[in-house]
Amino acid sequence: MGMGRKHPFIRLRCTALGVLAGILAGFVLPGCDTSSSVTGPEPGGGGTPGVWYIAPGGNDQNDGRTPDSPWQTLAHALQVAKPGETIIVLAGTYTETLETKNLGSDAGTITIRGDSDDPRPVFDGQNRLKILWRCFRCRNIVVENLDIRHYRAGGLSFWRSHGVTIRNNRFTDVARELDD
Repeated sequence: MGMGRKHPFIRLRCTALGVLAGILAGFVLPGCDTSSSVTGPEPGGGGTPGVWYIAPGGNDQNDGRTPDSPWQTLAHALQVAKPGETIIVLAGTYTETLETKNLGSDAGTITIRGDSDDPRPVFDGQNRLKILWRCFRCRNIVVENLDIRHYRAGGLSFWRSHGVTIRNNRFTDVARELDD
C-alpha cells in the first residue's frame, strides 16, 4: 500500500526526543496529534517517577503513572518516555505496529519491560500486521520480557541503532515476508 492511503493501521508522526515518525507503508496511528508534542504529568503526581504503564484496557488519555491508570498503546508511551525511564507493559494482548526514528539518547536508557513472566504481555500481529516495531537510528533501548507473535515480516527491527538490548523475549510465528 502506498503513501497517503487510508488504512486502519495509521501512520505515527509524532515527536519524542526527536522525530517519531512513519508506520510501515505510510499509515498514521490513531490519536497521534502532529500539531503538538506529548508530555507526561507534572512532577508530584501518582506513581513512581520515570515509570510509565500500558495495558490493553488502558486509555492514552490517562496519566500512565500507575497500573490503575495505564495508557493503552506502546506508541503513546514511546512519545512520552525520556532517557532513564521505563515503560511497564502489563499482562494482556496488544495489537500494534509502529516505527520510530531518533528515539533515545546517550543520556540514559529507555526500557520497555513486560511486568511478569506468567503470563507475559503479548504483542500479536494476528498474521496481518507486518512488524511490531521498526526503530531507525535509536539509541540505548532495552526490550525485555515480552511475547511477540504472528507478525508477517518480523517482530523487532533496529536499523542504524546502537546500545539496543533485546532480552528474555519469546518470538512465535514471526516470519520474513519478502514479496508484498
